[in-house]
Amino acid sequence: PNNGTVITTSIVIVTRDYPISLVNLLHVLTHQKPPTNFEVIVVDNGCVSATNAVVESFVRTTDVPMTYIPLCNNSGHGVGRYEGAKSASESTEWVLFLKDDLVITNTHFVRDLVRVGDGKGDAAGAVGCKMVRIGAGSSNKVIDARGIGIMWRDGSVFDYNVVEGDDFDFARPVDYVSGACLLVRKDAFVKYGGFDKRFSSSYYQDIDLQMHIQHDLGKKVWFQPFAVGQYKEAHNGSLDDSESGALASDDDRKVFTKKWKGTLLEYSDPPFQRGKTEQHLDLLRASDVRARDDSKGNILYIDDAIPKKSSGSGFGRALDNLSMLIELGHRVTLLTTTPSYKHKCDEDCMQSIKEIGIEALIDEKIDRFLMSRVGLYDIVIISRPANFYKTYQFLRELYMIQPFTVAYDCEALIHRREEKYVELLKTIPFPSARYGKLQGVIEILDPNKPQDVKKDKDLELAFLSMADIVITVSQIEKDVISQLSPTTNVLKIGHVMNLDKVTKSQFHDRKGILFLAAFHGSMYYNGDAIWYFINEVYPLVLQESPIPLTIAGRDIPEELIQIVENSASLSKHITFHESPDSVEPLYEKTRFLIAPHLYGAGIQYKISESLSMGVPVVMSQFTADSFKFTQDDNVGCIADTNDSFSSCILDLHSNEEKWNAYRHYGLYWIRRTHNRNNVMQEWSRVLQDGLDTIRTLRQNGGIKHKVHLKHPFMTTNMPNAPFK
Repeated sequence: PNNGTVITTSIVIVTRDYPISLVNLLHVLTHQKPPTNFEVIVVDNGCVSATNAVVESFVRTTDVPMTYIPLCNNSGHGVGRYEGAKSASESTEWVLFLKDDLVITNTHFVRDLVRVGDGKGDAAGAVGCKMVRIGAGSSNKVIDARGIGIMWRDGSVFDYNVVEGDDFDFARPVDYVSGACLLVRKDAFVKYGGFDKRFSSSYYQDIDLQMHIQHDLGKKVWFQPFAVGQYKEAHNGSLDDSESGALASDDDRKVFTKKWKGTLLEYSDPPFQRGKTEQHLDLLRASDVRARDDSKGNILYIDDAIPKKSSGSGFGRALDNLSMLIELGHRVTLLTTTPSYKHKCDEDCMQSIKEIGIEALIDEKIDRFLMSRVGLYDIVIISRPANFYKTYQFLRELYMIQPFTVAYDCEALIHRREEKYVELLKTIPFPSARYGKLQGVIEILDPNKPQDVKKDKDLELAFLSMADIVITVSQIEKDVISQLSPTTNVLKIGHVMNLDKVTKSQFHDRKGILFLAAFHGSMYYNGDAIWYFINEVYPLVLQESPIPLTIAGRDIPEELIQIVENSASLSKHITFHESPDSVEPLYEKTRFLIAPHLYGAGIQYKISESLSMGVPVVMSQFTADSFKFTQDDNVGCIADTNDSFSSCILDLHSNEEKWNAYRHYGLYWIRRTHNRNNVMQEWSRVLQDGLDTIRTLRQNGGIKHKVHLKHPFMTTNMPNAPFK
């Protein structure tokens, strides 16, 4: 029965002699969550009546559409799978082949496989799961993890396997995946005529199909580590089915090598006669198709933590940048420098990062990790000055062994924020100054000591001068860097914003104003901004109109909450919203965002986010200058005094015509300046320049490079070199 469901995935299981494992497999499939639009097709090679009875019992007791196909002549596993695929629903996009003795414990197994396939769009032709081998007999001990197949130039194959570890916990394009759980596009499979009957084993049938998908159709085969299947090893230590390349016949290998002779020349030679270190790196490259693509790069991306957009502090932009690097086809390792307990990325967040195709590493010993990857990376992208400082010495030592291009994404010039802050402290008693200490570039500084701010500026200048490429988020800081360090190759790569979440509420359906920020428990920067607003500007607003204010964000400082609660005039108009699950409802119900900042660095992500949702912004002159906004841009109201800020709020909150104009021009500005394709083209140019530079340098045998040299300011107070 179809039950009216539009089927998008057809699961084909070929079975014989009614194994009890089939019952277990069908039970798990009928309890998949969330409900997925799939059907199950059981092909019976042998026409055992008991198998038909099992299928009929599931048809009666579940809502999952299920079909039984008897093949009484037992035409073989490949023929059975082809017949099952041909019987799939007309609406089916994907066919998932499962072995009848595969053990699945994950209730999201089908969803996770299809999500990777759908997520890669037309570029994906097949997806496979991670296979976990458990001990023979009653033992359930995990022996190893596998599911990534490697093809060599001579036509031999290798099942890449490891004891549980990071090598198998991120999605990637591979040579081939296990046929025990193989998701393929139905149209491509049927048009190919199913599996090539010249191969006697299903092992080479599966590999041949995946070679066709990659080299004839130009699509990728993806490994999905979050969809996990288990199987038992045989008592003799081998696999208990034909999934092992060692069990495939020599005749099959000869047929395969002859068929794909020209294509196999693109592959590498087996590395097993090389040294242990070289062999490790060769297998690492071979286990990811992107790593050995001459037109792409192996990129190491260093940042504080795993990026999550709601964390603020530039992590939204970091996630967009990483996603674009993957979309451009590069292999990316994300190495974080802070311990895992400081990360805001939970289990679901981490899975989404790794499913994109990013190797994300937490709590790694930086020196040990870098030494294990000597020679792998072509480009190292360092985000934020503190991470440059933490890793500089390690990277310098690594560079001496094998050079690479260094790209420094400075995110924001922190010393400019500090200089502006110190200047304002002469007239404004910001609450953050009461503590006498601030987090500087690399350490706590005293804003009352000019030498501390000068030290931070010198540090940032050192980083700028040592990188091959410097990336900044704003034009104004690009101009500043060009003045401070004229020889630096500096480029602007800004924010990406889609227009798929534009708010629907009209002017009269909204009320009040919004301040949205990541506070991180501190009054510095965002806390000072809203403190100044509620003390100097908001009272002017309330004298004219009781316009409500919502303050929302992560880790709102208790000091700020107490200031509001202790004021009768403020507390009845201000609402706090701590760590909202989604910011969209806030944007939907408020009339505009306020950005009253008087100091800062870089540009505010929330400004771009608000405009992309069709929500105008009232901003300080300082905020407008960071974007190079003028009143003529009409994206929001710009105020340079307390009175003009108050007037902007009162006017915009009551003027529907002006509100609609700002909304219209804000969306137009986002469409023009935050286009993902344009930003991705900028990244493409940056990376291509970096690849060209380093490959020329390597071909010439040179290692002279700015990060290799000791910068005058960096000769002291550096971490000890771990490689000496």
